[in-house]
Formats: sequence, structure tokens, C-alpha cells
Amino acid sequence: MQPTYYSDVSKVAEVLRNFSKYRKKPGKQGGGKTWPGLKHSEQADIDRIAIRLLSTSWGGRKATKSLMEMADTIESLLCLTNLSWNQKWQMGRVLLSALNYSSLYRLERQN
Repeated sequence: MQPTYYSDVSKVAEVLRNFSKYRKKPGKQGGGKTWPGLKHSEQADIDRIAIRLLSTSWGGRKATKSLMEMADTIESLLCLTNLSWNQKWQMGRVLLSALNYSSLYRLERQN
């Protein structure tokens, strides 16, 4: 079980380190805006963020609630204070997207 866990951490960390590359659509030029939620993790230990994200099972949950919980968790991990609701929302979007780009989770539309 450990090899899978460590490879999962590596996948999420890779996406967080290269988020803009994963966001880029094939055949398109770059140059789009950087997501505001990335600024909080620029100087952070990305592996620790990935480990903390993967310590919770996010499957079967609503995306909006999950991304806010992810942001709260990482805000605490990084000892950030006084983040606005919008800053948490932006951070959560990045975290949720990273889990999806890593192919460990996927969003499903409910009927």
C-alpha cells in the first residue's frame, strides 16, 4: 500500500508544481493569467500540501464544500491567517483541480 500512497503524493505534488502546464490546452499558446489560488503555495513545501490533501478521502462529496475544506486544511498547514472567503475559494479551486489533473479524483455531475 505504501508505494501507491507515495506515488499518489508525487502525482499531486507534480501537478501543483507545474499547474499552469497542466491547465494549458494542447495546441494552444500559453500566456493566460495565473490562478490567484497558486500564490499561497509558491514558497510552501508542496509535498506536505499533497500529503495533507491525500490524508482525507474526498470521494462522494460535493465539490464546493470539499474545496473550501481543502482550503481550510491547507490554510492551517501553511499557518496563513486572515484569508478572505475569496482567497480560500481560489486556493480550493487550485487544490481540487490538482486532484483532478493528477487523475486520483474526478468530478461527476449529479442528475
